[in-house]
Order: sequence, then C-alpha cells, then structure tokens
Amino acid sequence: LLEVIGEAGIYIDPNNVYSLEAGLLKALQLSVMEKEDVQKKAAVQLKKFSWKVAAKETLEIFNSQ
Repeated sequence: LLEVIGEAGIYIDPNNVYSLEAGLLKALQLSVMEKEDVQKKAAVQLKKFSWKVAAKETLEIFNSQ
C-alpha cells in the first residue's frame, strides 16, 4: 500500500510475477548507501503507525455510528 510504504520501499504490482521479479532484483542490487537510505526512510515511516492508534481510531468509528 502506497500510504504504508511511503518512500521507504520498492513498489510492485502484486498481481504481476514480472513486477515481483523486478522488485526483488532491484532490492538485491541496491548499493550499501541506498540500503542505508531505505532503512532510514523505513524507520521514519514506521513511526507513523501503531496498533494502539489503529485500535483507537477503529473504536472511534464504531462509536460514532
């Protein structure tokens, strides 16, 4: 999902085996600097999500109905 990965990942079409292959090859061919950059972006992206927040927002939706 674009909103989950943000800039911290490699996008593929999950319904296309060739897209999956290209994504895996791209990941395997990243330089050390590129891997470090992706790791930094992933750490930032990860902070945007939590199960506690998801549960709270879901409960708010149920309670508003």
